[in-house]
Amino acid sequence: MKHLARRGFTLVELLVALAVFAIIAAAAYASIAQLTRVQSTLDDKQTRLRELQTALGAMERDLRYAISRKSRDSQGVIDPALSGRRDAFRVSRSGRANPLDLARANVERVAWQWRDRRLERRAWPNLDGARFDQVEAAEMLTEVDRLELSFMDAEGRWLDAWPANNSPFPDRLPRAVRIQVTCPDYGQINRIVALTDFSGTALRPEGTP
Repeated sequence: MKHLARRGFTLVELLVALAVFAIIAAAAYASIAQLTRVQSTLDDKQTRLRELQTALGAMERDLRYAISRKSRDSQGVIDPALSGRRDAFRVSRSGRANPLDLARANVERVAWQWRDRRLERRAWPNLDGARFDQVEAAEMLTEVDRLELSFMDAEGRWLDAWPANNSPFPDRLPRAVRIQVTCPDYGQINRIVALTDFSGTALRPEGTP
């Protein structure tokens, strides 16, 4: 009985095998690249969400710690406890962080402004006599299409500016501040922050839990 002769791959078979391997490798590379792009997109979205939450959280804290204390700049110009318009506000606040237990007051003057599609925060270490060069400025959020603020008065009316025109109590805080931030990726985000009155009791706007 004759043994079958051993033979190797023909050139055509080698070419076919190489072609199949190339197709499989290309498909695997495309899948890995797609997964990498998806993961990168998810990471970018998570980073963006954290930045958004951090910015809004900082703005809400500044308002929740508002105090009915006017400020005076280095030129002696008096500013109400809270001064605001549709796209910016300044406020005196307490609760300033002091992790090193330094000998300083726990109050400060802060300002928020929407400008050039950015949310910016500035802080001065003193309520009175603070100089321009003492300001701490930070860019809190980018790619912001709009910031709209409104302020609730004692009668529950929403106003576009604070203090109200001809108000006999320019240092009185509004009952609440409504924040509307519009971003291209998350649309319009709404917050209502109840402020504290002179007795230290939080005033909740109607319709909020």
